[in-house]
Amino acid sequence: MKIFAHFSASFMIIFVGLSMSLSAQTFEQYQPSIDTLLNSTNLGYDKAISITLPRELVPGSDHIYPLIIIFDQQNQRSFNFLLRTIDYLTSNEQMPASVIAGIASTMDKRYQETQWPISDSAGFADKTEAFIFEELIPMLKSTCQVGDFLLLTGHSRYGFFTSTLLAKYPETIDAVISLSPFFQQSNMNVLDSINLAFSGTNVNHKVYYRFGMGRDFPKDYEAVQQLLANHNFPMLDAKGEIFPQADHNVTPGLIVGSALYDIFSYWSKIQNRYIADPELLSGNLEELMDSIVMQYGTKIPISLGILNGKGWALYGIMKYDQAIEAWEVLLHNYPEFSEAYLYIAMARKELNMEFATYVDKFRQQLKRSKFYTEEEKKQLLQEYEADIDMLFKE
Repeated sequence: MKIFAHFSASFMIIFVGLSMSLSAQTFEQYQPSIDTLLNSTNLGYDKAISITLPRELVPGSDHIYPLIIIFDQQNQRSFNFLLRTIDYLTSNEQMPASVIAGIASTMDKRYQETQWPISDSAGFADKTEAFIFEELIPMLKSTCQVGDFLLLTGHSRYGFFTSTLLAKYPETIDAVISLSPFFQQSNMNVLDSINLAFSGTNVNHKVYYRFGMGRDFPKDYEAVQQLLANHNFPMLDAKGEIFPQADHNVTPGLIVGSALYDIFSYWSKIQNRYIADPELLSGNLEELMDSIVMQYGTKIPISLGILNGKGWALYGIMKYDQAIEAWEVLLHNYPEFSEAYLYIAMARKELNMEFATYVDKFRQQLKRSKFYTEEEKKQLLQEYEADIDMLFKE
């Protein structure tokens, strides 16, 4: 598999079964998940991981994606729900296409992996931390076109763990969704750590913290709400939910959807401005991206759907030259999206400009494009046959 082509020995992938196992999920905006094992030098044993890539990701391109890490991947009911939720929100332009890494744990190691040695000498959360930041993330950046935006999601013990990482890395972690977390262990108070981190941090953009509890940890929910009420953290965007009758295992399904929506709502607002305002053209994209960077601290690309929609919005009001510019921007960001060449040909014909070259580019690029399956390529050629014939009619 191409995404695992550049591993050093310490990051060697051991594939499940003969090579890899593809989970049975089908998504709208994501490829089937790849289940595998990553040998961790820091932990001293293999970690089961599941990698889910955007459907649009083409190996070798310079397009980058946010990284979402979901702990407790072994809980398939919860993990599959989270994947479906991400796919649903991505399909509806409410969040950007992202690289998703699920990390499994086991009952015999889950406590130790999330417990810090300061609280229990048997704990090795520091080794889990090193696995994440020294092994997993560098591997994903080198193989899966991961950018700098990092979101962590954890439930229960991993809700506690992700909250502690937020306090340790306020300038590195951009968002945490903590599901049914607790905040105190021996010699540790996570809320004190968060208070200290965000009272004196040099973070110059928003950091998102979304948390929620059911009937499991209501006192912890009250404690974090009290902290937020008593302190002003300009760069910490924190919000919680509580469901008094919800079981401990239900909270992921109740919290994650609204949390992801909140975190990416500004990104969604900015790209919706671009498509909705006919005065905002491709020349304004740099300014819009600057707004996204100011909010999130890093670039989060405008989606393919919005860039394509902008072209059609301008085409629909007969601003054909500007529609061409919009589709050229799309091709710059998503060069494998062959259909854009045909759309440009249509707009060029409306302007009485030469267009046959772009029809040829459509056909040629479609043949070598990695964006489509072979079956999709056949279907596209059949679907566009009539449109191409119409183009060449007087």
